[in-house]
Amino acid sequence: MPAYIARIELHSGTPEDYQTLNEAMESLGFGRGVRSDDGTAVQLPTGQFVGNGEISAAEVSQIAQGAALKTKKGFAIFVSDVTTAAWFGLDPVVTP
Repeated sequence: MPAYIARIELHSGTPEDYQTLNEAMESLGFGRGVRSDDGTAVQLPTGQFVGNGEISAAEVSQIAQGAALKTKKGFAIFVSDVTTAAWFGLDPVVTP
């Protein structure tokens, strides 16, 4: 099943706006945590989400746009399908 990373930047977004975005994306099945091959889990940076599904990146972008509209802020979105990823310096989480 394809995995996607969606980056949503809210123009002049406040922490409260990003909380609204987080809740909207979570309700749509997207998360902010990822697990590595060694089992450790980390939280993605603010405005970044991961999701899985048999849909296209364009469809993920449409879904993310709907979530971003709930903040009533301007926004920019970038979506990419992912097969592997690497990171450094992200905060650990218990459950991705």
